[in-house]
Amino acid sequence: MADIALKRPAVQALLAEADVVMGVPLSAQRIQARGYNQAHEWAMRLDASKTRSDVLLKCQHTRTQASLGRTQRQQQSAVLSQAFQVDPAQQHWVDRRKVLLVDDVQTTGTTLHAAALALRRAGASEVRGLIFARSERSEGQQAS
Repeated sequence: MADIALKRPAVQALLAEADVVMGVPLSAQRIQARGYNQAHEWAMRLDASKTRSDVLLKCQHTRTQASLGRTQRQQQSAVLSQAFQVDPAQQHWVDRRKVLLVDDVQTTGTTLHAAALALRRAGASEVRGLIFARSERSEGQQAS
């Protein structure tokens, strides 16, 4: 994925402008089940020198957005808004800095939005998102 993305001028520009790059973090439970964080792995391949995995934390386990119906996604939105936090000891990595937040697949955008809000609350001057793919909406599903 990274090789494909790095060939795109827009991705090169995002990386050049970013002070720090972060993959959307997973909960400890999801990391334990999967064994790795695919978003972090992608971020490392995009620019290892700028990538941090110890700054933005996912403090609450949530179900994947793709596994939920519309009503359940709306209910989970409130939970997701509190699921991410910046480690206070690592806040200097985001304070007044431009952050590039990387994720592999976007379903509704809620996860990326919640993570970006946590970074902004911690002082990031700008947060941009980079996704590799967007999942197709199922019948009756509206964009959020």
